[in-house]
Formats: sequence, C-alpha cells, structure tokens
Amino acid sequence: MYLWSKEYFRDREVSLYVLVALLFLWGKPFNYSNEYNIRFLAYTLFYPSTVTFSLSFLGLYLLLRYVRYETMREYFLYVFLGTFIFSTHPLTGSFFLLCAFLLTVTEGERRIKHLTLNVLSLFIIGLLSVLWPYYPFMDAVIKSTDTSWYFPIRMYLYDVQSIYKMGPALLGLPIVLLLLIRREYPFISLGFLLCSFVYISSYFLNVGLGERCIFFIMFFLHLSLAWYFSTLCLLSPRKIRDTITNLSKKNVHILFFIIILMAGIFYQVIRLGSEQAGYTISFNPKPTFYKYKNPLDNYTLLKDKVKESDIVMTDPLTGWLLPGLTGAKIVALYHDNPFVLDNSQRVNDAITFYESATPLHKREMILKKYHATHVLLNFDRMKENDVNRINNYYKDFRIDLRLLDDLKKIGEIIFKNDGLTLFELRHIS
Repeated sequence: MYLWSKEYFRDREVSLYVLVALLFLWGKPFNYSNEYNIRFLAYTLFYPSTVTFSLSFLGLYLLLRYVRYETMREYFLYVFLGTFIFSTHPLTGSFFLLCAFLLTVTEGERRIKHLTLNVLSLFIIGLLSVLWPYYPFMDAVIKSTDTSWYFPIRMYLYDVQSIYKMGPALLGLPIVLLLLIRREYPFISLGFLLCSFVYISSYFLNVGLGERCIFFIMFFLHLSLAWYFSTLCLLSPRKIRDTITNLSKKNVHILFFIIILMAGIFYQVIRLGSEQAGYTISFNPKPTFYKYKNPLDNYTLLKDKVKESDIVMTDPLTGWLLPGLTGAKIVALYHDNPFVLDNSQRVNDAITFYESATPLHKREMILKKYHATHVLLNFDRMKENDVNRINNYYKDFRIDLRLLDDLKKIGEIIFKNDGLTLFELRHIS
C-alpha cells in the first residue's frame, strides 16, 4: 500500500493518510467479507478476499511502474501476481483487474501500447486461472455467482443502513466530484463511477455478487479523502495546534475534518480494543459496554462431544468452524466449495429440515440421506441481529417446539447450555 500510494500520488506523505482512511473512516460495521476496516481485519485477515485485496496494492504498484517508466520486468511480475490474485478470489481479483485497466488508460504516455499489453495480460491471467490444476476454476466461479440460496440474502448490502455503515467515507463524495471536474487523479473518480454503476445495475438486474461493489466504492471514497486530508495536513500536530489557536471562518472546515478523523480513529480503536479485551460496545440506544461472548467458546465445549467419524446436521454458519475445531463433519457448508458440488441442495435440505411444517418422516429422510449422527441446534441463530439478517438465518433456521419434539423422538440430548443443544441420533431405519 505504501509503495503504490507513494508512486501514484508522487508523494510519500499521502501514504499515511491512505492507511488511516482505509482502516478508520467507517461507520457501523457491515460484518461482511471484503470489509477492510481495522476492527474487522482482526477477524478476517486470513480471508482470501482480504489477502487478495492486500496483494492488489503490490500488483497495481508493479503495473504503475511499467506504465510510467516502460519497465517490462514490472509488467511480467504484474502478470504473475495478477494470476495469483484472480485465481485466489475472483471477485476481488476482478476489482484488481478493473483498477489495472483504469491505471492503464489514465497514466503514462504510450497508452495504446499499454492498453494492448493490458488486454494481453487479461488473456494470460484468464488462461492460467482456467488451467489451474488444483480445482475447476470456471465451475467454482459459476457456482458462486449462481447460487439459489444466496440471492435472498444479497439485499443486505442494499439496505438503507449501509449509509450509516459507510459513515465518514461519504464525505468523499464532493471530493470525487471535485477531482472529476478538475480532471485530477482520474483513476479515483472513474473508479468510483464504474463501481457505482456495477453496484446499482446489479440491484436492478439481480446480478449476484455485484452488491459487494459497495466496498470498492468506499475504496475510491477513502482514496479521495486521503488525498484531500493530506493537502490539509490533518495528521500534523502543528497543523492541529495552529487551527485550534487561530480558529476563524477560513479554517473552521479544517477543524471539522480533524474532528471527523479523530472520531473515526477513536471509534475503531475503542471497538477493536474492547472486543479483544472481552467487552464490546453498543451505541443504540445509548453507549453501553457489555461482556463480549467469544463464539469459539461453545466449540471448545463441544470438542469432546463429537468425533471425527460423526456427521452433524446444523445451520451452515454454526457448522462453519465445527470441522476445524472438533474434527466432525457437517451436512451443509456456509460457503460453496468446488469439491462439494451439491452444496446448494445440502443448504436447501437443511432449511427444509428446520421448517416447522416438515413432518417427522421427512426430517428422518434428510438425516438418513446425509448419514447424520448428530443434530446441533443454535438458539442464537434466532436473534435478529446483523449476522443472522445477512443470511436470513433468523427466518430459515428458527427452532420451534415441533422440531424439538421430533428430535426427542429420534435422539437424546447429550449437551445443552444457554445457546446450544446437541442431540445424538438413534439409528434411523
């Protein structure tokens, strides 16, 4: 990030502002993949989307060096790294390739030549990704964009609350407009417009994964704020002191942005620090600290209740970490996997299993189909919070008395606490 921002803005001082803007200028958490504020990175630093987003800065730096200085070594390194980025996470990789295209057509002098080589690199990156022997790349891409259970939940990122979650980043809107009018840093203004177009058109055309462009829109808003804040020297202690001691109509806007910047840093640091210390904070209806419950604690309690040969029926999100922490297998995956070709059917069967109207014999058929040995009920899934709203889990995986009665007929409770109930199933004929 430092190398790219220093090269793009031709000013090493801007790099610090880019880092601060990306990590701290957010509102309420989205709790969604591709979110990159510092609080959420504490949980998702290992995500493929996060890894590819981070590597994208290096790839764009290499491309920018080629475009500006005609160094073929950087071009070949860009193609090599671009292949890794795109095949690791195609969605974030597509954003990376879009940024590469924008840099190609807005930077340097020999743009026809650079555009030709950019198109060639797209062909090479696409071909190498398709030929990747580890898994069928195209099947994975198609299945991730054409998943029936995913479409109802994608509207989460079109919710009006996204405005509050973007928070201070929205202050970048007039700055993007200013850059567009001045024709300065067209990479930022054109990138914002293109990602906004994809985000809006995906809503009307119901195109899967287009809603994730809200984070790419924020990326360009953050870049615009970083540039503007650097021109105001908002992170300079001397500038802050002079603004406060000589406050007037001419510099009151500087004080406003200083307050916004410090508030963003404070909010993210307090939220991250309190959660890591075992507490979290809620601002609705008023600021309140309360004990943070680590979701891994329940998995630790289950570790001795199931073994590697067991197969557990549960909602996909609860089951997501179960294999890694207990060794047991699960019926349905939270994310589609190219090695599990029928995961969409598995998720739909899990939803059917939980439905109140499903008769006992149908539940037994589903359990028998997947050779399930246990059923794990997570009562926290019924809470209408952000996590469960993202996945519609508070609707699709409700636990009612009829489900509990049916499970008592075919199994027995071997573990129970405030949130979880684990049934061991008897033999299902």
